[in-house]
Amino acid sequence: MSDLDTLKAQEQRLQEAQLRSDVAELNCLLHPDLIFVGPDGTLGDKESDLSAHRIGLIRLNVLEPDDLVVRIFDGVGITVLTAQLEGVFANEPFSTRMIYTRTWTNGSSGWRVIAAHISAAAPSPK
Repeated sequence: MSDLDTLKAQEQRLQEAQLRSDVAELNCLLHPDLIFVGPDGTLGDKESDLSAHRIGLIRLNVLEPDDLVVRIFDGVGITVLTAQLEGVFANEPFSTRMIYTRTWTNGSSGWRVIAAHISAAAPSPK
């Protein structure tokens, strides 16, 4: 399997873990030094992301990918996922189209997310 195929598989594994709020799996896929920018512009880290799933702050019922771009540049992986999301955040239901940009590092534990940015995506052209 090529590095590109492996990275794509890791991205899909991450999506499945988010959908299930699988904290153990997310722990494996997120780098200890993860930093991310949430859709409201706040900074987060690995523990805040895991905690949000652990305590049920975020629960996804639908994570339906529209598009996935996967690239590797000089050993750094980049994935850009556009997806329809439905679920509950802070006890408020939501249904929205989001775009995730993730930076992956490939170390002794394989590909892991070290940086991410999440924001609202343009409406689907469908």
